[in-house]
Amino acid sequence: MQQSQGVARGCGVRRQSLDGSLLIWRANDGLDLDVVQVSDWQADQIGVRSLTGRDIDGPSRDAVLFFHNFEVPERDRVAQFSAWGRLERGNLSVKSRHGTRDLGRPATLRERLRALRELERACRAGLRGAGSH
Repeated sequence: MQQSQGVARGCGVRRQSLDGSLLIWRANDGLDLDVVQVSDWQADQIGVRSLTGRDIDGPSRDAVLFFHNFEVPERDRVAQFSAWGRLERGNLSVKSRHGTRDLGRPATLRERLRALRELERACRAGLRGAGSH
């Protein structure tokens, strides 16, 4: 959703590849955002292009590029990455990066069963604790 003068509106575009991201920047009335195509995630100057056709080539301003991905259907593995910097003429000059775009390796069957047992133990303990009050 984009926010413009306090009114939320959909941007009408879904990310179609792992090169897509959410670009959020400081605007006159708060924050604005767009779904963008990213040229090179590792570059010091990340090129971005609007997937909605919006003009993001405005004056220099603070911005963050946010990426989120998860494994389907389990959603066990989640990746979040952000790059912070200055947006100018369709390029984000990166000042800092946080997180990773890599989902990592899939859990083994043994790891999944162990996690389920730990969850079951925690749920049972929570139910016992709730019943004692």
